[in-house]
Amino acid sequence: ISLKKLFSQLGYEIQTSDDLFDPPLENAIKAFQNKYRLMEDGICSIEIKILIYSLLSKNIPRIMDKRNSS
Repeated sequence: ISLKKLFSQLGYEIQTSDDLFDPPLENAIKAFQNKYRLMEDGICSIEIKILIYSLLSKNIPRIMDKRNSS
């Protein structure tokens, strides 16, 4: 699945339909990075991809912080 489709599934509006890395995709990545307080460099690193997949997948195991579970 392309990055543009992943970001569309997360609610980011990207006007182009090709799979090229272009300014609209870079802007979506930066907005995502800003939302999650990550360095806004517009680069979709492996950490960003892991976060995206974890947000989109309902069947992925989660790590729970017991300090905040009460």
